[in-house]
Amino acid sequence: MSDPLSKLQFKEGKSEGNNFIKFAAGQSVKLRVFTTNPTIHVNAYGKEQISFAVWNYDEDKAMILSKGPSIARQISQLHQDEDFGADITKTDIKISATGEGMDREYSVNALPKSMDITANQLEALEELDKNLSKIFKGSVRAEEYNNGIKPQVFADAEEVTQDTLADMPIVTGK
Repeated sequence: MSDPLSKLQFKEGKSEGNNFIKFAAGQSVKLRVFTTNPTIHVNAYGKEQISFAVWNYDEDKAMILSKGPSIARQISQLHQDEDFGADITKTDIKISATGEGMDREYSVNALPKSMDITANQLEALEELDKNLSKIFKGSVRAEEYNNGIKPQVFADAEEVTQDTLADMPIVTGK
């Protein structure tokens, strides 16, 4: 496979807001990842995060999954796995969180049956994906990152959410 997600080199390192996926210990979230050229940015704590446009089936809307390399690495592995069609954009996944604080761990599992994505969902995902670089100031896409271009430090994600996402329409699947 030769797309940027397949080639992404992960570095260890953790952003939440109204349009960001949040995880609670013992709960899982069902998603469809749309982004195969995610953004990489540096959060307010100096840690690199990888951000994807995803469809959150639980909330029935396009959202941002922005976490460190542990989740992104698992998504990349599923994206390259021939047993799942080697295309994460056609595979529904479930992400579960266990533990609290520094002991939090995430598991990403492909679901045996994926739902169909509607035209409205696809439109919302395309719009969100297109705007990821604007949402995360100083970010770079995986393709640039893989070519040695590093992200700049950006403002806290809460500020970005308030300023940048306020004008973006949120399209739900309904």
